[in-house]
Parts: sequence; structure tokens; C-alpha cells
Amino acid sequence: MSLPLWIYTYKNVILKHMLRIPFFLLLFFLIQNLSAQTLSINGIVVDSATKKGLNLATIAVYDAKDTSIIKYRLSDTKGAFKVPSLPEGILLRLLITVAGYEPYRKEFILTSAIPSIDFGIVALKTSEKQLDEVVVFSEIPPVLFKKDTIEFNAASFKTLPTALVDDLLKKLPGVEVGDDGSIQVQGRPVTRILVDGKQFFGGNYKMATRNLPANLIDKVQVVDDTEQYEFENVRREGPLSKVINLTFKKGVKRGFFGRAYLGGGTNERNELGALLNMFRDTLQLSLVGYKNNLNRSSFSLQDLSEAGGFNRSGMGSFGSTYGVSGQRININGIAFGGGTTGINNSQGIGANLNHAPSKDLSLFAQYFYNSNLNEVISSNTTTIPLVNGFNISNTVSAMNTIERSNNLNGGLNWRLDSLSRIQLRIGYVSQLNLLSNNSNQGFKNDQIGNLSNFNGDLFSNDSVKRFNYSIFYSRRIANSKKSFSMSHSYINNNNPLSQITESINTIIFPQIGSQVFEQLRRTNTPSSSISGSVYFENVFNKYLSYYISSRYERTISGKQVQTVTKSTNGLVYDSLILSGTNDLRRQLDMFKGDVNLVWKINKIRLRTSFVLQNQLINDKYSNFNNNHFIQNLTNVLLNMSLTINKINMQYYQRVEAPSINNLIPVADNSNPFQVINGNRLLQPIRSSTFNTSANFVNNKTGAMLIIITNSSFYSNPVINRLSIDSSGLQTYTPENAGNIFSHSVSINYSRKYRAKNGFSFGYNTGFFGSYDFSRVLIDENSFTANQFSQNISLSINLNFNNKFEILPQYRIGLSQSRFPASNKILNNFNLVTNDIGGSIIYRPSTSIAITTNFRYIQQSVSSPIVPPNSFVTNADITYSFLQSRRAQLKLYLNDVFNTNRGVTGSITERATSVTNSNILNRYFLLSFYYDIRDWSKRKIESGEISNKLFRF
Repeated sequence: MSLPLWIYTYKNVILKHMLRIPFFLLLFFLIQNLSAQTLSINGIVVDSATKKGLNLATIAVYDAKDTSIIKYRLSDTKGAFKVPSLPEGILLRLLITVAGYEPYRKEFILTSAIPSIDFGIVALKTSEKQLDEVVVFSEIPPVLFKKDTIEFNAASFKTLPTALVDDLLKKLPGVEVGDDGSIQVQGRPVTRILVDGKQFFGGNYKMATRNLPANLIDKVQVVDDTEQYEFENVRREGPLSKVINLTFKKGVKRGFFGRAYLGGGTNERNELGALLNMFRDTLQLSLVGYKNNLNRSSFSLQDLSEAGGFNRSGMGSFGSTYGVSGQRININGIAFGGGTTGINNSQGIGANLNHAPSKDLSLFAQYFYNSNLNEVISSNTTTIPLVNGFNISNTVSAMNTIERSNNLNGGLNWRLDSLSRIQLRIGYVSQLNLLSNNSNQGFKNDQIGNLSNFNGDLFSNDSVKRFNYSIFYSRRIANSKKSFSMSHSYINNNNPLSQITESINTIIFPQIGSQVFEQLRRTNTPSSSISGSVYFENVFNKYLSYYISSRYERTISGKQVQTVTKSTNGLVYDSLILSGTNDLRRQLDMFKGDVNLVWKINKIRLRTSFVLQNQLINDKYSNFNNNHFIQNLTNVLLNMSLTINKINMQYYQRVEAPSINNLIPVADNSNPFQVINGNRLLQPIRSSTFNTSANFVNNKTGAMLIIITNSSFYSNPVINRLSIDSSGLQTYTPENAGNIFSHSVSINYSRKYRAKNGFSFGYNTGFFGSYDFSRVLIDENSFTANQFSQNISLSINLNFNNKFEILPQYRIGLSQSRFPASNKILNNFNLVTNDIGGSIIYRPSTSIAITTNFRYIQQSVSSPIVPPNSFVTNADITYSFLQSRRAQLKLYLNDVFNTNRGVTGSITERATSVTNSNILNRYFLLSFYYDIRDWSKRKIESGEISNKLFRF
């Protein structure tokens, strides 16, 4: 695509929506001007003995009258600090703290006559006591750096009495909490949240952040996730993710707490749930139950995409899907409540037990049961632009699904001695999915007219049974820097699926005809794998180290297909169709040997790795004369990573066998007009990936810049060839298709300010761009496809004394597909998305909170049956009462103006698609929440423990 086309496209987009941008620009420049008109202090913090500057000292400024924190900063590598934007004319107190040093205090006043104060050299003396033991209650340092740990004091960050841990984390500098509940610290994802050092619901950190009251938390500690190396087999691959540990206040070590709620509203909307936690020193028991028809899981169980800790609790894959009406998560294929469209009824119950009978042994066990019933009524229009016209598919369907699942997990961590430990994980999953779908699908060409029509029902019964365990052993060799580890794992999975299709298929062009289609299709994809690995590491000196690892894995998998029709009496499916029946069995033996050398010099770290990989693949088909296909793949792969200060670069290679789902030579014709073939001649896929990441944080200003790039190159990728016959029948056949590649870049910059008179603000701006070079296979034609995608976003946070907050957001996205003019099949097309949203929060008192959020989405994809835009506004008012405001009444208004539309648009290299589904529109919901506690503030501070379960 040429440069003028880019300029022309963006020119039209920006002019069309120019009226929406000045508001954000005006706020941005107003913020910058306000930040410049402030009073400040500065100085240098040094060690009193060595006179060297102390890096990362916490410089906090408090209101001396009520000891409430006003602002804080961190010193730089030379110990220098500057705290701007301080209030005028009030008595302030300066507190400087560093772990291992005695604190420094000084009171001062800034005025227009004295706009700044230079405290000069501040020399701190070392302390024999821990800082926590000498700090008085009147002033608490907001943040401390202890070696590799960042520790935030929760009391320094004000939240509402009804706030949860999620709300507290949003107040912490360098911590970003996404709309989906995902957490990042200084640009790195948080994979686990511990509560007093223990797992909470198996590592599901959303259960902690969105259910634990913030007023229970004493400290928030952030450390690197060093276990990422041990449990995810990413030996020294780039920067580590983060772990957050929440420490409770005194008195919470023993007691009960939780939350219960009940709500009802218009249109038969309702919710009911409870979360109860019991702590007895080393024993923690958590119980959760919920039921609602609000398209969400009551305790956010549906939001686990970043919870890597679930791997350590015997869970494997997980994913999250967002839609126009809600959000849905699947763990190992199990839905934990919620729904993206339609009307969803969710209910579930679970228990989580953690016990540490000794300092060297900890045990956990958990059980979840969940049930989801979903009703979706939708219409879809998919358009394939052709040079000689448009092929259009219109589908209207009514689908009902029932999902039930049981999930049981357990495990232990056992430190055998000071040098070795064992970890065990075991899990079992049982799931049943039932689906009934009545649909009408028609195909037409805008020049020829109607081509064909499909009208029928699909019934499916899908079940999953999965068992897995893993054992990990590690040992450090005494008096050396050598370490050794072994691991073993086993997974067994069965997934039988039955699908009945009964329909009437009508062909209109080129000649009229009809057919009654009745078919039962049974499939099963059993698999089992057993693996073992050994790892050894030796550190020669501070500059050079090496590690060697080896792994053997045997996987036995298959795909069994049976196609059955009704006998002559037309009542029972009992006639086997041989051409639609096959059984593919695969045995894959893989060995990997990995030799790594690591060089470290100051802030530069280089790792080189050579991997010897051998894969012996034996595919056996039941219905072929030459039914054995054996491949022996031996490859030497190169992996490298380079870290320079805060910049990290990685390069790695992969060779993967084709999925057996693409190999089975029996066509999937469950939808007679959209048939999916297999191809047993597919070759392995080779890939090379190069990515970079950079994370720059200014401790003085609180600014953060994150840059991420990724480039991937694929040889022999699998791409589906689309064949369209004259009646509109679409057939997809996977093929290896030459070489493709993709590039992407993401840039994000954020900064938080605090101006005088309690007004604070911040902003976050980001850019994402990608370019994909792929292949399009249609009929006998093959040509290139160039796909471009760009997104620009801006969000602003305005806060007035924690009473009034405005959080506007704007995002504009452009997706384009470009094809060579000579292809004579596809035309170029675009998709422009404008997304404007935000929220307004007003807290007239500590007992009342009013929240309004809105979102407007406009897409350039249009259809005669759906509008091109959607607008929704939600609002709620919460009233807190009873002792410590532990009870809340909440009135929630969903889709206040009844204007939301279940419309989604998408674009691929071949087509545009628009779907309109039934969603939850306007309803009112009144809910009562009650926080269960067995302590009071006075009891916590005095360290006394209450024996009562409920205290009113």
C-alpha cells in the first residue's frame, strides 16, 4: 500500500470525527499548564557514613494536621529528589524513609513568597531495628524498597469504606488495572496474587482483588515471579512477570469474613451470592456460591486470562472472550459463568482449602461446579467482495446451550530441607455441553440473485473428561552455585462429540432442486501424553553461567469420525457411511536437548541457546491401503536473548507438526453449505520470531513508557483454501502455503500528576500497529493479502478530592485489506471503528457513591438489517450504612436509554461480517450487600481477636 493511500484514509477519518477530539486535547493542555503552576521541595538523601546517595528513598509529604498523605516521590540513583505540586499556606510534614535507615522528619510551609525549599544534604543513619518497628502510627511511609521487593502501605492510599482490593491497587503508582481486571506492575503482567503468602482460590487472583475488602489489607508487596522459570519452562526467556502478596492487618490471622448479597429487578433480572472465608493461622477455607441471569459470574470467575497460577493448580488452557453484552471465560474448556451475547443464566459453587501444617509443607484442594444456560437469537451477514459481484450469506439462528462442569484440583509444596523441595499437582475435569440450534442460511449474489437456502436444526452433545498430574523436584547443591531439577507430568483427555443435522437444502441457481439432509456425525479426539525433563545449572562467576536441559515427551492422540444416516424406515440412525468414517491415530515421540550460555556484564546480559529437537511422528489411518505415514524430523534451533538495562530482545525458532484436526480426510459437513475438509499431506510448520520490549519508568515524575514489538516469519503455514460453487456452497481445505510474516508494534505512555487543592489527574495514550503478509486461496487462485491495523487511544483521569472523578476515553481503529489488482477476485476494503466511552463518579459523602459509564461505538461496516453504531449508558447509586458501612444498597440501571445494540463487525483477508444478537437491554436492579466480619477496627489495632462470627 502506498503512502498517499494511508494519508488519504486517515484524513477522511480524522475530518469525520474532528469534533470529538478537541475536548480531549483541551483537557490535555489544561492539565499540562496546571502542572507547571506548583510549589515544590528538593534535596539529596545520602548515607551518613559513606556520603553516597541513596537510590529509591521514599520522600513523602503529609498534611501535618491530620497526617494524610499529599504526595510522594522516589530519589534517583544519586539520591536527589524533587516533589512538585505541593499546596500553599498549610503546615506540611516531610518524611524520608529507606529500608535499614532511621527515618527523617521535618515540618515546613510553602507560600507565594517561599515557593520552594531546598533541604540540601539529608544524611540518614543506619538502624539496627526494622523500619516497621520504629515508624509511629501518625505517619506511614507509602512505599519501601527492600532489595527485590516493592512494599506499599495500604493506609497511605485512601479508598472508600466499601472499596475492594481492586480499588486499592488502582491507587498504587506503577500499577495498572485493566477493565478486564488484569494487572500490570511497571509494564509487567501479574500472574499471581498471594494472600499472606498463600494461594487464594488456586491462584485466581480476581477472586482476591474483586472480593476481599481493601480495609483488611496492611501491605501490598510486589516481587518477581521466579517460579515462572520452574513451572512454565521458560528458561531465562526475557523479563519476569510479577507476584503480588497481600498481607492482612493484625487480628485477621484468625477469624471469619466474607460478603453476601441478594438482588432483584425488572425483566426478571436477579442475582444471589455469598463468599465466606475462614482463617485460623495456617488454615484458610473459602466457600463461594452464586446464581444470576445478568450475563456475568457473580465473583468474576469468568475473568482468568492472566491468572497463570492456575497452571500450578493442575489447570492448563484458559481464555477470555468479550462481547456486546458481557464477558465469558473458559478454563480447560469450562465456562465459569457469563456470556457475550444472548440471555445467560449462571450458577456455581466452589470451595478452596489452603493449609500449611508446618513452615516447610503447604497443601491445597479446590472444587468448582458451574452451570450455564444460554439463549442466543442472532442474525449474521457475511460479505465476500468479488470483482464480478458480492457473494452474501445471511443467517438467522436461535440457539440454546446448556453447560455443566465439575473441576477438582489439589496439590502440595514440600520443602524437604534447606536445599530441596517437591511440588505435586493433580486435577480432574468433567464437562457436558448440550446445544440445540435452529437456523436458516441463505446465499445470494448481488448480480445473479438468490443462489441457495439451508433450513434446519443442529443438535450436539459434547463431553470432556480430563485427568492430569505433575511432579516437580528441585535441589541446590550445597556450597556451590549449582542447581538441579526434574519434572514429570501426565495428561489424559477424552472428548466424544455427537452432532445430528436435519435440514432441507434448496438449490436455486443454476437450477432449482431440493434435498432432505439427515445425518449423525460422531467424533472423538482422545489424547494422552507423558513427559519428563531434567535441568542443570552452574554459575561459574558473576559474568558467566550455563545451563543444560533435556526433555522427552510421548503423545498418543487421535481423531475418530463416524458418519451415520437413517435406515430405510427413516426412524433410527443406524446406517454407517464408510466414506465418511475414519480413525486417525498418532504417536509423537519428541526429544529436546538445550544448551545455554549466559554472559552478564553490568546491565548487559546475553544468552545463547542451541536446541537439538527430534520428532518421530507416526500417523496411522484406518481406511487407506498405505495407512502409515512416518516422519522423522531432526532440527537444530537457535534461541537468543539480549538485555541492555531495561531493553530486552529475543529470537527463537520453532518446528511444529500439523494438527491432527487438519489431517483427517473425512469432511465435516455438519453444515451442508459450509464444508470443512482435511488434508493428510500437510507438512510441519516452521517459524522464527523476533521481539523486543522496553520499559522506562521515571521515579521522579511517575511517568511510564512501554514499547513492545514482535515479528514472526512462517514457512509452510496452514491456510484454508476456499472454494465457492455456483450455488454458494463454501468448502474449506487446509494447505501449506509458502511463506507469510507479521509485524506489530505497541507504544504506551502514561503519567499521573497531583495538583494543589486535592485535584489530581493522569493520562494514558497508546498506539498499536500491525502488518500481516498472508496468502489468499480461492478456488484455483492464489495471491497475496496485505492487512494493516492501527489503533490510537487516549484516556484521562480527573480526580477532585476523591469526591468527583471523570474518566473519558477515546479510541480510533482502522483495519484494511489490500490485494493485487491483478487477482480479479477480491477488492480492497476497510473497517473503521470509533470507540468513545468513560465514566463519571460522584461521592457526595462517605456513605453515597454515584457512578455513570457510557460507551459509543461506530463501525464503517454496514448491513441492511443492522445499524452501524451502538450506544449504551449504565448508572448506579450505592448507599452504605450500619457499623463501618458494612451494608450497602445499590440501585443499578442497565442501558439507561435502551439504545444498546448487539452489533459486532469484523474483517478478515477475505470478507466482512456483521452480527446482531439479542442482549440485555434496559433493566433496573436493586441489590443488598453485606460484609461479614468478626472484628472491629479497635480490635485489630489492639491485636485482640474476636470469637464471634457476626458483629453488627
